[in-house]
Amino acid sequence: MLVISDEIAKSNLDKAGNDNMSDATEVNTQLNRAPNVGTPTVSRVANSTSELTITATATDEDEGDNLTYKLLRGTSANDANPVELSLAPEKVEGRTVIFKDTGLSMDTYYWYKIKVSDGIDSIISSNYGSERTYCEGQYCAGSSITTTTCGTCDGIGKIPCGTCSETRLSYMRYMPRFQRHLHQLQYMWGGR
Repeated sequence: MLVISDEIAKSNLDKAGNDNMSDATEVNTQLNRAPNVGTPTVSRVANSTSELTITATATDEDEGDNLTYKLLRGTSANDANPVELSLAPEKVEGRTVIFKDTGLSMDTYYWYKIKVSDGIDSIISSNYGSERTYCEGQYCAGSSITTTTCGTCDGIGKIPCGTCSETRLSYMRYMPRFQRHLHQLQYMWGGR
């Protein structure tokens, strides 16, 4: 809080005209400075097609303020009325907040803003952070396993298999490489 201090003196003149400084009063006027928040960073969650992590850092010149955070989701980069989600932050560390939005659609873009409040003033990040959820890759039954990138799934999460000519729900594209190899070996040995 910014403190402005003025001393106000009450001057009383007695009947003889003598100046009698009776009461001196100090007035503190506290001005709140609103917090500020930057553009959120949105990241994909490893091995998930339905979750995104949203991170933002706020600043506040009023050191003692306790900041609270809300996550807002828009439908596009130009959405003027984002919806406030009822998600609690997953983590607050200093002035940095982390949210995880779950239950999202695969291979879909999402736009986020952060609202921060110091209990007196609230502010919403001026820009959206955005990211697209992962699309799943594929495996195929048979003597060889093919992993296909998602460039051919057209947002529906299914791609045609080059080996068996069926359209299958894909799922391995974003597993870490060692997990893909382990999964492929397990599948070839009969385990799933």
